[in-house]
Amino acid sequence: HFGSSRASLVVDMTGPTEWHAKFAKVWPILIVVLWARHVCWPRRNRTQLSFVALPSKASHRKVAVLRGVSGSGNFWTAAEEALEASGILRSDSGLQRFWNFVDHNAGYKPKPPECAALGQKHNRPFYPGLRSKNPQGGWTPSPQPFHEPAAAYGKLTAWLSEGYAAMRQELLALPPEHYRMMQADPGWSILNLRALGYARNVLAENEANNTRLPCTAEFLKLLDEWGYLAPESMSLLKQSPGTGLEPHTDCLNMVLCCHVAFVVPREAAAGEEHREPWIECGGEQRNWEEGRCLIFDQTFIHATQNPTKSDRIVLAVDLWHYDLSSLERRALEALFRYIEKWNDSFEVGPVAGMHLPYGWYSLEDHVACV
Repeated sequence: HFGSSRASLVVDMTGPTEWHAKFAKVWPILIVVLWARHVCWPRRNRTQLSFVALPSKASHRKVAVLRGVSGSGNFWTAAEEALEASGILRSDSGLQRFWNFVDHNAGYKPKPPECAALGQKHNRPFYPGLRSKNPQGGWTPSPQPFHEPAAAYGKLTAWLSEGYAAMRQELLALPPEHYRMMQADPGWSILNLRALGYARNVLAENEANNTRLPCTAEFLKLLDEWGYLAPESMSLLKQSPGTGLEPHTDCLNMVLCCHVAFVVPREAAAGEEHREPWIECGGEQRNWEEGRCLIFDQTFIHATQNPTKSDRIVLAVDLWHYDLSSLERRALEALFRYIEKWNDSFEVGPVAGMHLPYGWYSLEDHVACV
């Protein structure tokens, strides 16, 4: 985009075609040419040169960002000004953890230690001081890869006991062509229902007439009323037979991922070993159960596998970490909306489909989050 305030090159390397193989040999030259053009002939108020590559294997997913001078200044300085203007103040005693979160992501304070033994990665932005509940309902200061649904989100598990069947029926009735195959992860397809807190696809259509997905709409309404629903994503995730997601981590430890299991094939043919889909997080392996949910922290290394001969389908919905207070959730929502404005000012979409400010995090942070 040589005529705009930023220059970017997006290369889709996910398709195993002959063209991609040829282009893979020349893209390093192209990025050097773009960088030279950006440096030698800068435009007024130039912001960033970015390069995004979507390689052929999930284990090598990367986003590389060559950061120039930001015409809008320091993101966290601008965010703090916007937050305080909206009433999110440093002087509020209930927001100490939130402002520690801002300070350590801005580099004013060092990051807290990772739970490295369990494979946790402090991908930015990382929220410090979040506690976990044990199965007995007591609190522990250390983060955990899995969280017990009944102890953490009791109203959700109670609702599933009655509302699950109807929601499952209406969502599984959606046409298969609504799913989108993820090229970087063969065998994994997704039907986005919600992204960055906004309805998408058939859920957006449902909001217009409120007839196609009434149970799902009620589910979301209740999650929001209970203070569970984070302004991130909700999707149907389909894993084809014999495939899985390779070990990886994602961002946002203040948001936990909830999988509501819809279709979980189990096979135990005569003379064969019992097989069923599994997810591993933080070195602990668990299986899905239809009618129940699994809740895990995606900042721990996690992977999935479907060794059966049928599709596995779960509904994935992002929930606020249950240790956040209502005041902290309000502050984070205000920050997320400011991140959207920040990204819009650069005319770019969200990095990795999450609330991450464009161009501020390091290359390593982006690599870990995608």
